[in-house]
Amino acid sequence: MATTILTKTKASGDLKTDVERLLAPLGGVGNFIKPNDKVLIKPNLNTADPYPASSAADFMESVIEIIKSADPARIIIGDSCTMLQNTAKVMECLNFYEVGRRLRSRNRQF
Repeated sequence: MATTILTKTKASGDLKTDVERLLAPLGGVGNFIKPNDKVLIKPNLNTADPYPASSAADFMESVIEIIKSADPARIIIGDSCTMLQNTAKVMECLNFYEVGRRLRSRNRQF
């Protein structure tokens, strides 16, 4: 039978620390991402509207920083918007390309 772990934390104002605290019961990010793994992060980019309509760039930045601590070979941020939206434009509007450049991850549209 599968085990379900539900974690909850009070927001401290430091997203990276908060996400790390949520991953702790799972053994931390290094428990499931190994050196040289290729990692795909699929955010929620329905439209260029800000959170909660789409994933926030600061949250994505925190997640990427945590994943980088596990030393993967590559991190890819990939998504596809609704049919009426241009994914590349949405990623640009929400600053996902800037986050990718700064943290050396790649952005892809499906």
